[in-house]
Amino acid sequence: MSSPNSPLDEKLSVLLFYKASGRNSRQLRICQILGLTLGLLFLIRALEWQVHERVFSLIFLLLCCLLSLWLSVSGQLLKAVHVYLLGYALTATTAMYTSGGVHNVATAWLLLLPCLSALLGGQRVFSFWAAIAMLVLAGIVGLNMGDIGLSNRTPMEFQKSQDYIHVLAQLLTLSLCIYAFFSQFEEYEQQINAQVRKVEKEIQSRRVAEKLALESNQAKTRFLSNMSHQLRTPLNSIIGFSRRMVLRKISEPERQMEMLEGIHRNGQTLLKVINDLLELANLDNQEKRLNWQPVELSEVVSGELSHYSSTIDSQSNKTLAIARLEPFQMIGDLIKLPKIFRLLFEYFIRHTEASGIVVECYPSEAKESWCCVSLRIKDCNIAVNVLEALINVGGETSIVATVDSGVSGLGLAITARLVELHQGSIHISSPNQEQLLIEILLPSVPVLAESQQEQDAIQH
Repeated sequence: MSSPNSPLDEKLSVLLFYKASGRNSRQLRICQILGLTLGLLFLIRALEWQVHERVFSLIFLLLCCLLSLWLSVSGQLLKAVHVYLLGYALTATTAMYTSGGVHNVATAWLLLLPCLSALLGGQRVFSFWAAIAMLVLAGIVGLNMGDIGLSNRTPMEFQKSQDYIHVLAQLLTLSLCIYAFFSQFEEYEQQINAQVRKVEKEIQSRRVAEKLALESNQAKTRFLSNMSHQLRTPLNSIIGFSRRMVLRKISEPERQMEMLEGIHRNGQTLLKVINDLLELANLDNQEKRLNWQPVELSEVVSGELSHYSSTIDSQSNKTLAIARLEPFQMIGDLIKLPKIFRLLFEYFIRHTEASGIVVECYPSEAKESWCCVSLRIKDCNIAVNVLEALINVGGETSIVATVDSGVSGLGLAITARLVELHQGSIHISSPNQEQLLIEILLPSVPVLAESQQEQDAIQH
């Protein structure tokens, strides 16, 4: 790694300086035009007065301005700056030398050299040309103080007008420098403010991300605690029954058969919890690509309801009925869409004390091209907030809800994920104390289905 003051860092800083929105290129162009204009003006007067030193220096300035202009057009800005400042420094030195030394107004041209170098080239260029200006000034002062006398080569009758022209040109140059410096300061201030706003947004985004990460970690902790309870309960029964049989503390065949049935039943429960957990993880981790196909939603609902109607015990008081079933064509997954209603029927029929479920399927009145499938559940022993917690397995009350209801509720969480994959929504409410209402809203053509079908068509 290079040190902060290494040549590589300095070159990089100069490169970045000149790439900043072309500002320095424009300023250099103005200085070049100003140098050509003033150089021609002073060259005409030098030729008229036959001051050969000024003639040669001004011709050199004009050549340097033209060469600097060509270098800046070709993209060699640093060389262009140095070439321009070289012509300027030589001309300013000659003007002082032929105007009587430091006592003449021409001295201000040399004093402007550090200002121009800082404006056009930055800190490093300023340091170099400021040192040159001090050396030249020291040399001129030495000549003024020595035996060599410096005389003003300007004719006596033109000295005042020449001084006026020098002062006006110097004022113009100084004004342009000050204006350019203020423009740079304003631009830097805007850049700093924009950077501060960007940093503030990044800080805010990081805070939000950290908060979400913390909530996610807390949700994972609650979820693992919930799952450990669900896995321990059937596992303890399996271990207890099997241990008693191994130790042969139960000799009656009927009792042994009951224990074997308990082991099998709890094993099935444990297997279902694990399968639901794996399916939920797969739904969260997959790329959410469904097998989109045309589906008649009313047939899906009636098919799943008929299946579970046949599984209800004839001696049970539970009933399944369809109050309204209207045709609705939609785009969905032929495997995952039926599972939404299968899991809902299974949960409320097998794991709650609900006495009946009335199903309705009809086009939504609130949303055009959407369908609503509602389940009116009678005498359900699960509260609305508990069901909402079971749908969101990471919710604050998910553990309490699971313990109170006696089931994991992973089926409801899977249902919510499947509805989300179909870009639908699920709403739970309780119109009265004896009834629970679950409404599932599904779009006829999900946006993801359209984009995925277009991508598949392009690929084929």
